[in-house]
Amino acid sequence: MFLSEKYFNAKKYEEALNNYKNTLRMQEHYTDIEINFLEGKIHEIERPIAYLYYYKNDEKLAIEYYIKALKRKKDYLPALRELIKLTENNDTVETIATFNDLYDRNNLEEMRLLVEELTKQRSGKLLAYYVAHMNSQFGHQDFSMVIMLLANKKYEQAYRQFYEAYKINYENTYARLAVVAALLMNDKVALLNLANLVKPSFKRIIEALVLGNDEVYLYKEDLKDFFDIFSELIKLKEDNYFDCLINLKDNFVDEILGIETAIGNIFKDEGNYDKAVEMYMESIRICQANEQQKKELKSLYFMIGYCYYKCKSMQKALDYFDVAIETGYLENDIREFVTWIIDQTEDGKLKGHAQKLIDQFDNDKLHVLE
Repeated sequence: MFLSEKYFNAKKYEEALNNYKNTLRMQEHYTDIEINFLEGKIHEIERPIAYLYYYKNDEKLAIEYYIKALKRKKDYLPALRELIKLTENNDTVETIATFNDLYDRNNLEEMRLLVEELTKQRSGKLLAYYVAHMNSQFGHQDFSMVIMLLANKKYEQAYRQFYEAYKINYENTYARLAVVAALLMNDKVALLNLANLVKPSFKRIIEALVLGNDEVYLYKEDLKDFFDIFSELIKLKEDNYFDCLINLKDNFVDEILGIETAIGNIFKDEGNYDKAVEMYMESIRICQANEQQKKELKSLYFMIGYCYYKCKSMQKALDYFDVAIETGYLENDIREFVTWIIDQTEDGKLKGHAQKLIDQFDNDKLHVLE
């Protein structure tokens, strides 16, 4: 198990996967008399196996291992969070069946656990189903009901709830969600009403959104709230509003190095690879014009290659992995992804290109070690 973790941290993913699976086989056949602490940690092995299968573009096996981990420990939140993300675009009926098999619909605590994580993920139809079930089965109502309205495009109802909640206790969470709901309502009056109540960073962001120009300045202290609002829109998959938030980065008075990359990372982490690529491309243009930032280029080329790999656009993935290696990217994960492309394609030309990159990587790595 420890060897698996070492391989994982060294980005030698195939070795990590083989050793994690070997750990499970050894545990299954363990018959000695020594105390074995591994018994209670199996779920912590099944989760990285799932994640590695996700890396390999084998979502079916990834889901299988997440389910195994959660069957052993239902409150293992990292696995639950990743399973929700992995299944959110699948057939809703099938996904509900999966979660009904994992969590007892007649157990209030298990339903609370599931609904709390679905709430954090803004999981639309799934959240609506389980919130309705909690209400009908247990008469249970909480904040998840308002998030459910937001996640299912009931923006006006959600806005009223967030607005009233904010006026009662002035929690920044309610302010952020009220801003998001008002923006999605396309209601400038509601936004300006909020601007008179909220803290200065939200006020400046609102005014910049409403005015739609560069006359309102944003500052470094506004950055966290800017990213929090952005993350909400991405989780809610409100593509039509991405550009208006992205454009606000130009309103920052202070130079925010890497803001385009940070936005790209948010898109990538939420599985929106097309928009991630757009932001990484913009970041590359900026880095190419700035001598101090040129060292970031190799990582940006790698991330674009990774995004294309996850979209299964293997030729584009190889093209950008190629440039990443040429510019000095020698982290082992690039070798793993290129190797997996060989496994995932029948195209002889692609296989040849990939093998050439592996040889180039190994050669460059050897020179660095020497």
